[in-house]
Amino acid sequence: MGSIQGRVTTFIRCINGCAGLRGFSLSALVAIALFAVPHRSEAIPAFAKKYNVPCGLCHTTWPRLNAEGYKFKVNAYQLPDSRDGAETGKASPAFDLHLDSGKANPPLSLRLSGGFGAFGPKSGPDGAQANVFPCCNNGNLMDLYAAGTIEKDIGYFASYRMGKSDIDQGHLRIANIFGPGYFGIDLGGIRTADSDAVSPNREWFGTANPAFFGNSNSRAGDIGLPLGYTDTGFRIFGNPDYGPFSYDVEMVSGTRRVGQGVSTRGSAYSLMARMDIGGFAGSFRYWDNKSGELLFRPSVSGSYTYGLGQSAGANEFAPDRMGPDEKTQDYLFALNYRADRWELETVYDMNNFSVGQRTNGANSYSQSQMNRTGLAVAWIYRLSPFINFGTRYGTSTVKDYSQTVTIGGTTSTYPFSSATASQFDMKLEFLPTQNSRISLLWTLDNSNGQARMNGAGTMYDLQSKLFLLWDWAI
Repeated sequence: MGSIQGRVTTFIRCINGCAGLRGFSLSALVAIALFAVPHRSEAIPAFAKKYNVPCGLCHTTWPRLNAEGYKFKVNAYQLPDSRDGAETGKASPAFDLHLDSGKANPPLSLRLSGGFGAFGPKSGPDGAQANVFPCCNNGNLMDLYAAGTIEKDIGYFASYRMGKSDIDQGHLRIANIFGPGYFGIDLGGIRTADSDAVSPNREWFGTANPAFFGNSNSRAGDIGLPLGYTDTGFRIFGNPDYGPFSYDVEMVSGTRRVGQGVSTRGSAYSLMARMDIGGFAGSFRYWDNKSGELLFRPSVSGSYTYGLGQSAGANEFAPDRMGPDEKTQDYLFALNYRADRWELETVYDMNNFSVGQRTNGANSYSQSQMNRTGLAVAWIYRLSPFINFGTRYGTSTVKDYSQTVTIGGTTSTYPFSSATASQFDMKLEFLPTQNSRISLLWTLDNSNGQARMNGAGTMYDLQSKLFLLWDWAI
């Protein structure tokens, strides 16, 4: 670990703390912006304490991993020149006692994140759904992390959102099987699509990127189970000799999160290949998910909307109990370039969703395949060690599709016109200390009317918002 001092000197100029952006869900009254805090990263100050290095060693623009951070992750949370079991370069609470030994307490970290909306629309056209578009946010939450190494090349990672009923992540990582970086495996609760050159789990902006997800309105195409969430299963990964090529293969339950209560049927798998050359990182990922979760029910306008459920009432169509009949596929291309003071990225995603024909007695429901394309371009600039600024534009378009429903012998077809969801983000971030940040985030909604249509045929207002955000890691 003789090079650690030089790395510390180099990276101490980096402007990141070890805070973590996390989660997306729906909030009711206040636009309290967990947009910068949600389900989407896993930086923890325990690692910096363990190795006595700044968080900027692995995160140049947190929560994104730079080249050092990526190698640290695939190396089972070990620095390459200080494999665990060694003493060099590690902070220790007592003489001959090291944070990765069985004698020490596990390295725990707390994160407190939150914010509030300075202005923005308060509800949808029915007056009941707050901030439904472009997507969602929660109130103040606190995240608890535990991570480290059990023995050489064997690590663990767990994260829990206070107030939630299930863990966010919890997996065992074994690395360096067959040689340095060649083959590793994660077992347990993992985040899918976490190692891409631009990852949906590590969005610096915090807001949902339409290129990855469409958005929360069914007309905009966020139906099915796209990549970039927490699920239970295993991941095989590698970065042979810590060179330019890396890969991962995933197989998970396909139910979106650990402990999903609606449906445990189905499965998902994914393949990813990535190249890192100099400041460039590029990746391609294929995602395939089969599930049976959506309950289609008639809306006010006569067409059908969807929700989660297993029991169908009159004229409703539940998931096929004989097996999963919903299929989601993604083809995701990502390119990232990092310079000393700035970063540029682009993402292109091709997504399709299909559902098999549903029956309810003599009645039936079918839907043509939904095809969505997404594109995003982002730029982040480090004005100083204490200030970051970034802009991003993302768009997602669902092509025309239709529903066909037969009720009482009468067949009706409901066409849906092409819908485009798009948004422009600007974020100004202040870092008074390495483990804290305060940000202003402005999200400008540019989506067209079809993307903002609800089941009753009424249009949601454009959901442009301004947020004051904070993040504090202990």
